[in-house]
Amino acid sequence: MQSHSAQTPERIEARLREHGHAWTAPRRAITHFLCSSTAHPTAADVLAAVGGGHASSRATVYNTLTLLEDLGLIRTVLMTPGEVRYDANVARHHHLVCTVCGSVEDVPAEDVSVSLRGQAAMAEVRFEGLCVRCANVP
Repeated sequence: MQSHSAQTPERIEARLREHGHAWTAPRRAITHFLCSSTAHPTAADVLAAVGGGHASSRATVYNTLTLLEDLGLIRTVLMTPGEVRYDANVARHHHLVCTVCGSVEDVPAEDVSVSLRGQAAMAEVRFEGLCVRCANVP
C-alpha cells in the first residue's frame, strides 16, 4: 500500500535554494531520512534518527521540519490528538493506521471512492484497521 511520490533529497535541495535557503548538513540529514522513510515519523523519531550526527539540536530538527512544511516539501499528518507525523510523500493520498501495531501506511487517493452531495475542495481520509502484516498473522 506504500506509494511514495517522486520526492527526492535533490528536489528538496533545489526548492530550498530557489527560496534562498542554505542546504546545510542538518537539513541534508533530515531530508534524506524523511525521503527514505515510509513510517511517517514524529519529530522525536527524526531527532533520534539524525540527532547523533549533524542535526543534534532539537530546535534544528523542529525548525527544519517547519521550513520544509511551509515550503510544501513535506506535509504533516495528524494521526491521534497531539501526535504530529511527517510525510515526504506530498502527492494526494490517504492513510491507514493499524490498530494492532500502530504503523501508518499510505493509501493512494485513486484507491478510495467517496460520494458526496456537495463539493469538497480537499479531503484526507484516515482509515483504521489492520495493515497487511498484521492481517496475515494467523
